[in-house]
Amino acid sequence: MSVHVDLKQLSFVKRGEHRLQGLVFVTALLDEKGNVVTAKEGRMDLELTEATFARLTHTGVNARLSLEAPPGTYRLREVVQEVVHGKISASNQNVEIPK
Repeated sequence: MSVHVDLKQLSFVKRGEHRLQGLVFVTALLDEKGNVVTAKEGRMDLELTEATFARLTHTGVNARLSLEAPPGTYRLREVVQEVVHGKISASNQNVEIPK
């Protein structure tokens, strides 16, 4: 699972020469009945210099999480929460793990 985050949409806290923000990722595979088959949580803590902040504001950042599940058709649910203000974004996608 790969998630692209557009940093232009986030608020950062400035501390000294750095801009701070945290992202919490929760990824889950749900079966056809909506039951969680597997899930994982990850966190990305950003402490960016002005130069890095300027560069990543244009390119964004990518986060990757791996899940293991038996072959089948699932709904992939991704929830991302930013730490500074607690805003949440979520997406759903149907996925198939082949045999």
